[in-house]
Amino acid sequence: VSRGEYNGITYGSEMVIERATEDVNINMKGAIVSNGPVTTLGTISVDGRDWDELGLNIVGTGVNGISSSSTVTRGGNSTIGGNGIVPFKADDADNVYQQNAVWTNDIDEDSDGMIDEEAFDGIDNDGDGTIDIDVNSYPTSPDIALHLSEGSLKATAQAQGTFFNSAVEYNAYIATNGGSIPSDKIIYLNFDEINPMEFGNLMNNEASIIVMHNATGTASMKNLHGSFKGLILCDGIEHINGDARILGAIMSFT
Repeated sequence: VSRGEYNGITYGSEMVIERATEDVNINMKGAIVSNGPVTTLGTISVDGRDWDELGLNIVGTGVNGISSSSTVTRGGNSTIGGNGIVPFKADDADNVYQQNAVWTNDIDEDSDGMIDEEAFDGIDNDGDGTIDIDVNSYPTSPDIALHLSEGSLKATAQAQGTFFNSAVEYNAYIATNGGSIPSDKIIYLNFDEINPMEFGNLMNNEASIIVMHNATGTASMKNLHGSFKGLILCDGIEHINGDARILGAIMSFT
């Protein structure tokens, strides 16, 4: 709003600016979704049931605890739950995790007479004018998983001031943010490895998205600690520590 006076008369103008947005949707088959093998050990508990925003109450049956395009191995005293089932020492799936999960559903979702014909790669493979409908494979990157054009997540993080080129930059930011991931942000880690990955001691109030991805699909997040609410999209994840508390979901692409 701008106002000014000329010859005793007040003039004014008002401009309304709205930021363009894109709808985001993702098919999370489990609390942990991986393109590679998943192993649980120690006392970690993975629960695919729906929890409320505070992580205090169950509000829905939810999905699998783990969905892997490869194998799932449960060990130690770890527990897995989901699909309305309380976490327990699940073995041989027991309706709480998927092994060798596929991304086909035998449905002609785009009504083009073909079924499960699209690679999940952000390209109109069958030339029908739609992208990543009727998919038959695991998504190739974080942007693609969210049905966004490549570079969208990076550009958003850069605009929000939450784009980091090193672990030192990221850790310094978390420290200045009171030991917590910022709420309602895209946090983009633009480097090859972070070890350990510290979320901070306090859980963020509103959900955020953490992305760690490089051009070769080999970015690695290791030894995850702390509390976080939201979605983690990373090329590879190694060792979610027993003291980590994640309210949301994780997707790994390697």
